Amino acid sequence: SLEEAARQFTILFEKAYGETHPRFKSSSYKDAITSSHNSEKLLLVYLHSPKHPDTDDFCKNVLCSEEVSNYVNTEMLAWGGSIEFADAYRLCDMMMVSTYPTLAVLQPSASSSSSSSNGDTGQRISARLLDRIDGITAKETIIERLSLCCRQHKAVVQEAAARRLQEQERRNLLEQQNREY
Repeated sequence: SLEEAARQFTILFEKAYGETHPRFKSSSYKDAITSSHNSEKLLLVYLHSPKHPDTDDFCKNVLCSEEVSNYVNTEMLAWGGSIEFADAYRLCDMMMVSTYPTLAVLQPSASSSSSSSNGDTGQRISARLLDRIDGITAKETIIERLSLCCRQHKAVVQEAAARRLQEQERRNLLEQQNREY
């Protein structure tokens, strides 16, 4: 299953690089996007190529550094996958990744979907690519770029919350007016 592949990735990653790293979601990529949406946090995706010559250096000195790990674990959700597993391979293909390591910062968004045959209305969660970092990059640069994405995302989340509040106030006013008549 995709969840088992995600758990297996984390086990193999920790065996190779230790326990200091972004806390990768043990779920499918799709479920990670949904969790990201529900928590109103960005999703950092790490696409891992175990055979690439830059992978070990990047993992040991950048991704598993205290600074990057702490930042990601505080401000974002993380999902990682090895290109040897289907979910990560599909994502690499979709994003046309040709250089490793690759980090992608994704902003989840929901769109209403039509009612299903059983009457449920749901939301389809998709993701927009905010930033992509390919190849060896200094941890300071990565934190700087992640911070910029997080600041932009917080503004979007606050704007959406203000719209929801305004809509709720409008509904409350309409209900109150209807009760009075």
